[in-house]
Amino acid sequence: MQGDDRHDHVACTRAWQTLRRAHDRVARRLTADLTRECGLAINDLDVLLHLRANAGAAVRITDLGAAVPLSQPALSRLVGRLEERGIVTRSALADDGRAAVVGLTEAGCGLLDRAAEVHARVVHEELTSRFSKEEHAVLLRTLGEIDG
Repeated sequence: MQGDDRHDHVACTRAWQTLRRAHDRVARRLTADLTRECGLAINDLDVLLHLRANAGAAVRITDLGAAVPLSQPALSRLVGRLEERGIVTRSALADDGRAAVVGLTEAGCGLLDRAAEVHARVVHEELTSRFSKEEHAVLLRTLGEIDG
């Protein structure tokens, strides 16, 4: 390999494994705490956060793919479970009966408030509390670069 094709494979592997382990540690704790305290999975939370961020907009189930990396059928099932619990509403669009629009219910907003507190606590305890203010700013900038 020459020029830009050369990579330090050991460093790349270490970076990947470190990122993966950190993510897994936070995700395991977040999954346990969200399930225990709110009855939600991480994907559920991501859908609710997306709905809140887009409140007032006509959010279709297909739009939720931006928040949750699931197939269309899996997203539909997830929304169905949340709808059965009274957390979201689903209704057909007037101009397109095939498309469903999803929104938070009042109960969903309350549950999301609780879940957001759990999320913030876990992320702080498992991740951000380990860094100084300056290191935290660098972490956010670095992750932002990865996210594109």
